[in-house]
Amino acid sequence: MMYQQMYWASEGYLWEETQKGPLDTDKLEKDFLKLMEFWKSVYLK
Repeated sequence: MMYQQMYWASEGYLWEETQKGPLDTDKLEKDFLKLMEFWKSVYLK
């Protein structure tokens, strides 16, 4: 279930970003690092 939630969140985020136009890879990296920190705080309790 954890992996599925991460996949759905990542897929949704990438879909939203592609709808805005050209991808900013620096922003993507920054946002995914924030997501990973969030997931760590949730799942490593």
